[in-house]
Amino acid sequence: MMQATPLLLPVFVLLQFGLYSAGYEQPFGCNGTALTDSVRDTILPRINIIRALLAQDKYEPLASASDMNKLKWDCNLESIAGRVVQNCPRQFFRNISQRNAIYFEYYGPSERIRSDPIFESIEKWKKITLPLKTSPNIPGNSSIFLDFFDMLNENVTAVGCHSASCVDDTSTACVFSHPVPKDGDGVYTPGNPCVSGGNCKLTRLVLV
Repeated sequence: MMQATPLLLPVFVLLQFGLYSAGYEQPFGCNGTALTDSVRDTILPRINIIRALLAQDKYEPLASASDMNKLKWDCNLESIAGRVVQNCPRQFFRNISQRNAIYFEYYGPSERIRSDPIFESIEKWKKITLPLKTSPNIPGNSSIFLDFFDMLNENVTAVGCHSASCVDDTSTACVFSHPVPKDGDGVYTPGNPCVSGGNCKLTRLVLV
């Protein structure tokens, strides 16, 4: 008589579903906000993949980065983002005295959001590099460029985001673990193959 072969799940499957512990463990452990772990688990990889492409010299036209931290999700930064978007403000003004750089987006009644609003905001970053192909420096005269390079800063180690939806308005914010950069601050250190020249000069914020 044949014996049934036991089902052996791969270790990564067991870990994914939390079966190695007494119970399921929340991957982020944040409390006190309406954001779900599924949203966090969607947003964080989107930010990290852009940083990874830059480190691998695959994010044209920017120079490759010699070192780029993989960001972690920070629950305290998420709480700050939640306060920023409370009541769906239409604007947020950055200040160089801010302890944390903050990326803010507002969507009005006429704007259609096709996915999670935070995800939609991060997708905008992917289109920002096009004007840089004609610029010798990283322009800091536009808030959208400042937001973009907050995300690419080599010193940032963590991020937390939040969104708020009101009757006709939606606001999103991502808060980073480094201060607002000033004119002339380095964004990241270029690395191979950029050490010898080329686009290496595209690494400093120039407020013009």
